[in-house]
Formats: sequence, structure tokens, C-alpha cells
Amino acid sequence: MPIDNSIGQGDPLSMILYIIYNTDLIEIVEGNDEESIRYVDDAMAIAIGNNFHKTTTKIENIMSREGGAFDWSRAHNSNFEISKLAIMHASRKHCRNPRTKRYERYLRLRLTLRGTDIIEVKSYKYLGIHIDYKLD
Repeated sequence: MPIDNSIGQGDPLSMILYIIYNTDLIEIVEGNDEESIRYVDDAMAIAIGNNFHKTTTKIENIMSREGGAFDWSRAHNSNFEISKLAIMHASRKHCRNPRTKRYERYLRLRLTLRGTDIIEVKSYKYLGIHIDYKLD
């Protein structure tokens, strides 16, 4: 059976081949404030910054810049399903709302990629590890 757009599932070699295949995707990060993690076909981009405006801008840049994730996707005929993407803004810091006098999470920016709003999640499960936005 010919396969024109993926690696055959169930083949013991497919995991190793996919790790080699998507190595360039992991290498698109630049600088000490960007990181990427992947295991076979599960990938994650991480941006570190002083506020959520900076981190959201960095994630958008990782995806959209020349040589970024969308360029990798096109070059490798491996399109991202944008509706499956999610963003999680994580911080232990809170700020005091002057109106309510309560401590609240910092304002988070919405991420829009290729005209689609990316859903924000409060927790994320990656390879069996649960991470929540409070970093508890």
C-alpha cells in the first residue's frame, strides 16, 4: 500500500524515522528565552519572558517567522491542525486588582495564528505529565 503523506503506523522503525524527520522542527527556536520539546509527533514550544505580552509575541514569532514552524510544516508536507493547538500562560506571579483589591493573574494576550484564535488552557497534559498555569 503506497503511503504519500506520513509514516506507516505500527512499524517499529516509524518512531525512529519520525524523530529524524522532525528534528528540524525542534531546532527552530532561537536564544535562551525559547525552547522546544518533542517526543515522536508531540511537540511543544516554550517562550520565557517578563510578561505574557512578550511570551505570546515570541510564540507567534516561533510559528510565523521565516524558517519557523509554519515554514517547516510546508517544507515537510506535515501541516499543523491549528484547531488542535493550545496556549497556556503559566506564572506564579499575581497582581493586585486596584478595583477589587484581590490578587489576580496577570492579563493574558490572545494568540491568533493564520486567522484562528488559539484556545487558552489552564492545564495541559504532555506525555502523561500534568502542568497547570499556576505551576503548582
